[in-house]
Amino acid sequence: IEVCAMFDDPMLADYLLPFLKSESPIVRAHTVISLWRFSNYKEKLRVVLEELFNSGVREDLLAYSTVIGDLGTKTDRQRLLARFDVKDPVLKTALAYALFKLGDEDAAKVLVHLLFTENLLVLEKAKELFCSLKPDQRRFLQNIVRREVSQRLQSYLLHDKQDMVQICSDVYLVLAMRHDAEHLNAALTSELISLNAF
Repeated sequence: IEVCAMFDDPMLADYLLPFLKSESPIVRAHTVISLWRFSNYKEKLRVVLEELFNSGVREDLLAYSTVIGDLGTKTDRQRLLARFDVKDPVLKTALAYALFKLGDEDAAKVLVHLLFTENLLVLEKAKELFCSLKPDQRRFLQNIVRREVSQRLQSYLLHDKQDMVQICSDVYLVLAMRHDAEHLNAALTSELISLNAF
């Protein structure tokens, strides 16, 4: 079904239309994507999207969120914002990606926060959706992630600076037994200066 979206051939509609009745919400959602370019089906496809959005079933809303970022309008963005206060982190990740694709840059901050979770399901969903972003959206998100990593690292170094100095000293002592002590001393001094710069 996803491959069909690559071809601008109305003849494919006869093959695709039955999948709008699939029991799988993600199959229905991807069928909508594949048929979206054909204007004579838009009304029917909007009905399918409405059903996914309003069903109250988690998997339906996940499927809707996966595709609406590529198809939606400002109206869809407002509707997603109204549903954004969910506890389910995987669903929240999907909603955040959809909002980000629809131009809501504040959603990127939520995404970055979710990316630092230890929940593997959230990370897997985030990875899957990240691949669906346009190159400029990926770069925008990557820059925010880099800034967050840098801030977290600086905060960690400030908080545990004495521990880091001790770790550097311990490593230095071990390495000094194996290599040129003068060279290592210069390297360690440079590292300690960097730490003090924080």
